[in-house]
Amino acid sequence: DRVRRMSHWVRRQWEHNGRNEPARPDPLAILAEARAGKRFRCVEYAHVLAAALSAVGVPARVVGLQRADVETAASGAGHVVAEAWLRDQGRWVLVDGQWDAIPFLGDVPLDAVALQAALAARAPTLRVESATGTSTARWTRWMAPYLYYFV
Repeated sequence: DRVRRMSHWVRRQWEHNGRNEPARPDPLAILAEARAGKRFRCVEYAHVLAAALSAVGVPARVVGLQRADVETAASGAGHVVAEAWLRDQGRWVLVDGQWDAIPFLGDVPLDAVALQAALAARAPTLRVESATGTSTARWTRWMAPYLYYFV
């Protein structure tokens, strides 16, 4: 529940801008700039989300996802998300702050590798939870190419 609420909160802090970088890359500076009207990339959503989760006692990490053409694409070959450690389930779960999306296979939250496997298997019970209305079909279609390399 805490992870869901934090994902939703982070998503509401600014609108995405894939080309804008903060003056300083720390979460508090990013939030200050966002309050002043700036918009940022997926990288900043992931860093702020990971820091916010850590601040409320949920271990979190930032994960870089890359498309197969990462070395040749002019832009847009990567996406950055957070993963949160769910102590009660003993597992990491992917949390996409830019989209306010958390993937599930049935009732089991997924990490990035498990999401990749579920998409490859065309798992019928794959779904996304989002307080802002991100649809499963739209997010998984958009996300699938980014699950080629993990950083």
